[in-house]
Amino acid sequence: MLNIRQLAKRSSSLKSKKTPPGTPSLVKKAVRFADAFGLELINVKHVLDPDNPPEIPPEAISDLELGDGTGSEDADTDSNFLPAVAAAIGGDSQQQQQRLQTTLRPIFSQPGHSAGFNARVMAQKVVLESAAYAPLTGEICGYICVANLAFEKSVTVRVSFDSWRSSSEVGAEYVPHSSSGMTDRFSFSLALPGGPAAVTSAPPGRYRVAFCVAYRTCGQTFWDNNFGENYAFDSVVDAWTNRI
Repeated sequence: MLNIRQLAKRSSSLKSKKTPPGTPSLVKKAVRFADAFGLELINVKHVLDPDNPPEIPPEAISDLELGDGTGSEDADTDSNFLPAVAAAIGGDSQQQQQRLQTTLRPIFSQPGHSAGFNARVMAQKVVLESAAYAPLTGEICGYICVANLAFEKSVTVRVSFDSWRSSSEVGAEYVPHSSSGMTDRFSFSLALPGGPAAVTSAPPGRYRVAFCVAYRTCGQTFWDNNFGENYAFDSVVDAWTNRI
């Protein structure tokens, strides 16, 4: 008979966790994500030029079925896939439309940007500093610089929209805290007939705004008419591309 000690010894051998010889060992695999190393989980690439999308390697799309599953279309996988991607992100050149609209541009150089501007102001007593067209409001806005000859002074802009067959004068306003002691600055705004719609619908060269500047003080009137040429804005074509 087996004693109790022998049974205990045999029972312990049955519970052994030792792997029998010849049994393949299992290898544990650990999965670690990029954020565990302080990296980003995703990598986003922006396509800056839709007409030239990045090249996609063939192995990246080898498992995709782009055709009807027949072998005849497998050879065209690369050639069909890339244009489809470009079209999906709006890169097809046929989806671009060029539109034309008219705007106003000065046909003179900005006096305030020229060398010797201050000397010209002191010599002429009044000079246009700058002017620009504001398409949202349909106005021509600008600044005028005058010699500070006296406290009482008046600055106006004489403007014409029909090649000087008629004209009107618009007052300019003093710009607060703009005095340098020697000069003062005034601002003006010219509202255009018809507003922005009249400008954008006008043919090139058919919408012109001409003006000059007057400065009155001490019983005298000083003019700045751009050396006899007057200042003018002309309608020109402005092209821009819109995606549809």
